[in-house]
Amino acid sequence: MKSLITITLLSLAQFCFAQTGASKVSLSDALVAYGNKYQTECKKAILANDMERVDFLFDSISQQYLKGKYFDDFTINKLSGREIKISDYEKPVVLISVATWYMFTEGEIKAMNALAKKYRKEIDFVVLYWGSKREARKASRDFKSCINVTYFDEANNQGSYIVGKIKHFFGFPTFFYLNSDKSIYSMSRGGVKKPFYAEQDLVYNNNINTHFVFIKGLLINAGLEVEAFATK
Repeated sequence: MKSLITITLLSLAQFCFAQTGASKVSLSDALVAYGNKYQTECKKAILANDMERVDFLFDSISQQYLKGKYFDDFTINKLSGREIKISDYEKPVVLISVATWYMFTEGEIKAMNALAKKYRKEIDFVVLYWGSKREARKASRDFKSCINVTYFDEANNQGSYIVGKIKHFFGFPTFFYLNSDKSIYSMSRGGVKKPFYAEQDLVYNNNINTHFVFIKGLLINAGLEVEAFATK
């Protein structure tokens, strides 16, 4: 009888493990499954100058089909030249995918610096620039040391399939909020965009509030206490 129970428990454990492994879907696989329709609809909306529709489509695909998927692992470079993989970050991650030519406003950068300074013990904040080391260094000069600045130079580095997808599929900037196991908690395009001549305190507060919603979720998922971030 004991042997039968043991065999049953082992079989059940193997079944549960197999089910868990089978349910671990990567971001790149999800994009293969759902990406073409998304891109087609986005192109239609852009041609119609319907940017609200574009935002709606982004929110829909990220929340319905990409949330919970696992961010693909690949190698990037720090400004020091050292290579690092996405999986090397052991804590939850706020990963900002952006082109070197993209210019953040003062309020956006100030908000990211403030959040990274406050939560750096619990969360890794990583900016991933698509471009050369020289371009990434120039573009990142306003970020504080609490933000990990990395880059991926396609001219010198042939990466995995996901590299092109992240760069070309979502546009810039895209914020990925990753749990410690690198599953996607959520995604966003950041706070409300304002022109450079806009009131930057407003931009700062808006970005703090936008990102804090997702940061709070990452902290809760990690079993950590959440302390509210006071805006100006």
